[in-house]
Amino acid sequence: MSPTAADYNASGTLTATHQYNPLEQIQSQTLPTGAAHFHHHDQTHRQRRHLPDQLGLHRLRPGHRHQHRPQPTRQSLYLHRQVHRPHHPRRRLRPARPQQLSPASDNTVQRRQGSQPAVGPDGTVYVVWEESGEQVVATSADGGTSWSRPVTAGPVADIQDPIPGANFRTDSFTSIAADPRTGSTTVWLAWVNRTADGGRVVVTHSADRGRTWAPLTTVSTAAEGYAFFQGLDVAPNGRVDVAYQGLTAKDPTTYGTGNAAINTWYTGKADGGSWTTPIRTSSAPSDPAAGAQNNLARQFWDDYSTLVSTDDHAWFIDTDSRHGADCPVVDAFQHQVEGTAPAQEDDDAVGGGTTAADGPAAPAPSLDCPRQFGNTDAYVSVITP
Repeated sequence: MSPTAADYNASGTLTATHQYNPLEQIQSQTLPTGAAHFHHHDQTHRQRRHLPDQLGLHRLRPGHRHQHRPQPTRQSLYLHRQVHRPHHPRRRLRPARPQQLSPASDNTVQRRQGSQPAVGPDGTVYVVWEESGEQVVATSADGGTSWSRPVTAGPVADIQDPIPGANFRTDSFTSIAADPRTGSTTVWLAWVNRTADGGRVVVTHSADRGRTWAPLTTVSTAAEGYAFFQGLDVAPNGRVDVAYQGLTAKDPTTYGTGNAAINTWYTGKADGGSWTTPIRTSSAPSDPAAGAQNNLARQFWDDYSTLVSTDDHAWFIDTDSRHGADCPVVDAFQHQVEGTAPAQEDDDAVGGGTTAADGPAAPAPSLDCPRQFGNTDAYVSVITP
């Protein structure tokens, strides 16, 4: 069954439900009226792989992206729309023709990825995605029947992969949230850009339904470390909330047990106010060396951070490994295969065997590692702005 979630307003009224299918890279948003909006990436010549979990190291990771990077391919963004028909019990959903939002192009254009939807209080549908070094947004004012041309919201400089001091894959995908107040035409975006001093969270907004966008504002600082994997939401009172993870490293030139620490941070902006100084929301740090992807060639840190807001609180959901245990044998293996094909793939092999014909044998975590190796959890920070 696909993972689901729900959005409620401050009075407790259901405003939308969400569903995500991790194997098909499809996400949907359903409004109380029954209208549903779906979006996915159409990847030509991509082959999805269903991986066994022979070692029992990893739970199902909703939304885990398999990024096969070596070969360039054509890739376009499509949005699916379904119409709810409550008076016809046997025909409750009528699929509409998918709409292609990104222009056709060859493989000289960088891939379109990281798409996210939002719906404004007036019914305007927004879809943002990363394309060729920019975050772009398309909008629909008629429920998805027609769409605007993509508008550039701001430049994106993808953060380092991996972040210095760690060894897990990263991205700079965008978070999007519409101001839910009646009459509002404002929508907000947040993502992390690479700078000479590390990853920094940036935000921008449009006050005219995505037609024009404000200059980027940086809301994280060096004090939190290398920022990554943010969440964003707008409260019913117009307050904008942003939370993110920050990594600090003892030695940024290496990685492994005890070298890196990850904490979560929050900053907010009241309607008409300024961004607050970031505060730490995690009660204990996490070590990314406490887990690994299935082939053990790299650390693993889930990139689906989420933030939801009400007038009184914000909740940030992220990955946490405080109860996990590091495995120096896996650290050593990762250094052995660094820069080779196994370290470039995203879980294509399962540990406990040989990763390549002439490569080193992977450890067997059930024999070589502590029982809590691979124990990462989903944690929720309850924030009172």
